[in-house]
Amino acid sequence: MREMLKYPGWVLFVYLLVGQGLPAINYDLGVRMGTQDSAEVVTEVGVAFWKGFAFGDLILYIPLLGFGLLTSNHVHQINKWNIHSTFTAVCLATAINARSAPGWTLDDTPFLIVLPMISLWASRCLWLLSLDSAKSTKKQLN
Repeated sequence: MREMLKYPGWVLFVYLLVGQGLPAINYDLGVRMGTQDSAEVVTEVGVAFWKGFAFGDLILYIPLLGFGLLTSNHVHQINKWNIHSTFTAVCLATAINARSAPGWTLDDTPFLIVLPMISLWASRCLWLLSLDSAKSTKKQLN
């Protein structure tokens, strides 16, 4: 069962590597690829936020996701999915809260569709891994 949960993780890993990793280095490339939004859509402050988020993904989230998908360490797995749930919630909240910001014209519909699905998937992974971790701890105590 746990192996089946990894397939969407690898799809996400590749998407993040291309869609967030490359724009962390060259944001304009991300705008041209359609994975990032221009200042005309999200304002300069929005661009600064998305650049920061892409950089965080590049140095922290993408490596942790890849390492977690390759290993079976429960503590690392749980931390990975916790970060996953947190990052998606941050993006969703930012997109929604920025709706009334002057100059912000981003259509948040894709965020409203994709991010809750990712959060639910990550939360399910956290729950399953927590159950596995509890079972392992119980075996060790007996």
